[in-house]
Amino acid sequence: MPTQLPENARCLHCNYLLKGLPENKCPECGHTFDPANTDSFRIDAKRRRLVRLALPPGPLHTRLSLIVAFLLLFESSDPGGAASIPLLTCALYLLSIALLIAYVVRLAASFCFAITDHGRAGTIRKARLAHWRWWLFPVCIAVLASTELTNWPLQIRFKLSHAAFEAEAARYQSSQPSSGVTQSSNSRRIGLYYVDRIIVSDAGPGSRTILFVTTSFFRGAWGFARTANGPGSLPPFTEITDVGLPRPWYASADIRP
Repeated sequence: MPTQLPENARCLHCNYLLKGLPENKCPECGHTFDPANTDSFRIDAKRRRLVRLALPPGPLHTRLSLIVAFLLLFESSDPGGAASIPLLTCALYLLSIALLIAYVVRLAASFCFAITDHGRAGTIRKARLAHWRWWLFPVCIAVLASTELTNWPLQIRFKLSHAAFEAEAARYQSSQPSSGVTQSSNSRRIGLYYVDRIIVSDAGPGSRTILFVTTSFFRGAWGFARTANGPGSLPPFTEITDVGLPRPWYASADIRP
């Protein structure tokens, strides 16, 4: 099907109105043009902006979408979540909203061009050449949304660190029991996590719980708990959550009033 020129298409060289010509050649200056190529003729500035707006998201939008998605997935792999990098988290959510608005505007403009008589075939052709860019942003959103159903980033990251945590926990399991709660503030890297401090709670014979704190923010502390006796052996204010980690490991949270 031949491509139609917009009503206001003009010659690049002499500004002659090109609509309705029998051939793709300006009768005024002889300059040839391609109706499917928006760069071979001139349209008004407003129309040109709309044409460009209907193109797929550009490289900057694509790169930012991938970076934001990666950082949010990395954040969700820590039990502290948003508390692990609070300022960066706020910036990421604001940037995500801006990217979403930009994507919706481009998508709406593309649909408008596709369903109207003045749709640009050149625009549609370019959109097909880069069609993967239309799908990248929704895929990023779907991947991030999947973490609300099951926190697979945390499960994968902990699985890769499981052996290191077990080796560290074995050192504390073999130590002499003590009454109450003891705390070690020797910060170190265990597996793929940076552990701020380690808390050992002895609620009774055989009821030792080891807490590895990976995130601290104000009065809150988040990390991993190794406990074989459930909530009864936890220190005060500490809660554990089953997030699909190998037993007897849980995600832990310690929120002080």
